[in-house]
Amino acid sequence: ETFTLQLPITHGVGPVFPGRVPAMHFMTQDESMYSVNKLDELAGGVKYSDDAVFMYLQGTTHMDALGHAWYGDKVYGGVSADSTVHGHDHVDVGVLAEHGIVGRGVLLDVGHLKGGDVGRLAPGSCITLQDLKDTAEAQDVTLEKRDILLIRTGSVGRFYQEEPDAEWSATTEPGLCYSKDLIKWIDNMEIPVIAADNLAVELVPQEIEGKDYVIPLHGALIRDLGVVLSELYWLDDLAADSREDGQYTFMFTAAPLKMERGSGSPINPIVIK
Repeated sequence: ETFTLQLPITHGVGPVFPGRVPAMHFMTQDESMYSVNKLDELAGGVKYSDDAVFMYLQGTTHMDALGHAWYGDKVYGGVSADSTVHGHDHVDVGVLAEHGIVGRGVLLDVGHLKGGDVGRLAPGSCITLQDLKDTAEAQDVTLEKRDILLIRTGSVGRFYQEEPDAEWSATTEPGLCYSKDLIKWIDNMEIPVIAADNLAVELVPQEIEGKDYVIPLHGALIRDLGVVLSELYWLDDLAADSREDGQYTFMFTAAPLKMERGSGSPINPIVIK
């Protein structure tokens, strides 16, 4: 079986991080434009349509480049962040696009295990390392080195529900929460990619040792470890199928656009079971 994990791109609709706007899709050329612009039909009568889309490259299902987030004055690889306005050749999304990402993917349906009857985590919920391990055990999955992790919280499903059980908010989406043990485990396991059905993989606002932080794992994982983060996945169909057949591992493949000096790119991730 094959599953696409991409969200639908609908004009003006979609979950986006604060400061971004949903994608805007316009038909720039269709049959009606021939009469409006007094265009001559092509010889033989062939007609065509054209589209234009204006969107943040991280405005739908997407992959972050290793130059997307950092702290201090260095991006991944120890390169100065001074020129980030122009992008970084060695950490742009084009580097990822040259090879794409293919490997063994593992779905960790934390939302189903910890989310009660609704099957998704409550707003503001933290996902800990122990939650990941408990989910793998409940699913009878052995996590292996260099696995690609797909974490289902259920948050995107909440956004698209007609009658949600709780209001969706970008700043309260459930997600991973920082801990030293989590960082060490990801490093030791050599996890190359973490994807999730939320905006940031992690809970956006976090308190660590009494101090407030915003997306701290972006710094720890992208800048320090070179882990690729990929967000805004549709995982509900894959999760339902995996619960039915008990198979939570699969071939995962995704490739961003060859956007030179880009800090991210839309993708259409595919899994094959």
